[in-house]
Formats: sequence, structure tokens, C-alpha cells
Amino acid sequence: MAETKYDRLYGVKTWQKEFTGIYGSITLPTNAYADSPEGTPDKDIDYIDFYLILNDFIEAGISWQPRTGWKLFLNTSGGIGPDSDSNGTYWDSKEVWKFSQPGISSIGFGSTITMRLECFGERSSFFVNGYELYNFKNYLPQYGPLTAGYTHGAKDQFGYAQHNTATWSNINLLKNGSWMPWAWEWGYNKVTKHDERYGVYTINPLSAYLAKPNGRDPVIP
Repeated sequence: MAETKYDRLYGVKTWQKEFTGIYGSITLPTNAYADSPEGTPDKDIDYIDFYLILNDFIEAGISWQPRTGWKLFLNTSGGIGPDSDSNGTYWDSKEVWKFSQPGISSIGFGSTITMRLECFGERSSFFVNGYELYNFKNYLPQYGPLTAGYTHGAKDQFGYAQHNTATWSNINLLKNGSWMPWAWEWGYNKVTKHDERYGVYTINPLSAYLAKPNGRDPVIP
């Protein structure tokens, strides 16, 4: 099971279980920082991420850490499946430059990208800028309707993870086969964990920065 005690999180989730998909655009920060002691294995390096969620189980989005840069991922293991998955059955995380779809390899600091996550019971699909990058089996079937959400996140075991402002926009939900904007009458719940370092400008759509404990607010170049 994945280690989560060092996670930072500031996210938004629907009140209702009425949905089978979510999409939105994220304007990535123009600057970020994370540090880990020399000799830390790549799999344990701190990172920041921005991702979509279905049913508190399926997660898909984009992450950054200093050694590998920006990566796109889909995880359908729900945190209870295998921690490693070389066969790509339940999850994968890949550097943006490894994707051949137009415009994906050039994603970087300050880019605005559109991400879409859909669940079909036994499988889930993740799209970026209209291209399907992943389609995986769910570790446990997630038959709709489901809750939906999106978040800013980080793994921050050493206390240095930070980024300047990142902003979500154009959040839409898939309900009964139709996409529609996240309406005010659906409301939202905040989902937070160790969120005291987040500076939040707007909650839904979410716009926020993450400051390190001994750094300036927000991170500067």
C-alpha cells in the first residue's frame, strides 16, 4: 500500500454520487521546488501534483519532481492495489517527453492543459488535450454513479515542496452520459490534508500556491 503520511492536499469533491467522469483545465505553476537528501531513490523523491479523482479511488493527472520533471499518470489501484506495476495493469506514470501525441511532449511550467478522466465500471480512461493516454483496468470495479473531484497535492516528507500559483478552470462533470459544468447547486466539499502551507485564492475552481515551511510565500525564481 502506498505511503500517504507525508501527503499535502487541498482539493474539492462533489457532495453527490452522480457522475462517471470529470474534466478540467489546469494552468501549471511557472516555478516549483522539491528537495530530497542525496542518495534518496527516485521512487521516494518528493513531488507536487495536480489530478482528477473519481470515487476516492481512481486518480489521474500530472506531477513534477526535480529528477524526472513533468509526468502524466493514471492510478486505478485505489491505494490498495500493488505499489509497483511494470505491466501497466492498474497504473503508470511517464515523463511527458515519452508521449508521441502532438503537444504532449512540450508540456512544462506555465502550460495550460485539459485533462479528462472517465470510469466505465471495470476500466478507466485518461485523456490529455483530447488524446487518450491511458486505459486501465480498475483494481476493484467502480460502477457509477460516483463522486468526482480534483486537487492540488504534494508528497512533502522533507518540508521543501513548493510551487507558485496553479489554477484550475472549466470544470465539467459527466452525468447520465452528458457533460455539464459543475453547477453551483451541486455544491462541493473541501478535501484537505496537511494543508496549512497552501495559499488559496479561490476554492472552486481551485487556485492556490504551496509554500515550504522555511521559504517565502509564494515560491520565487
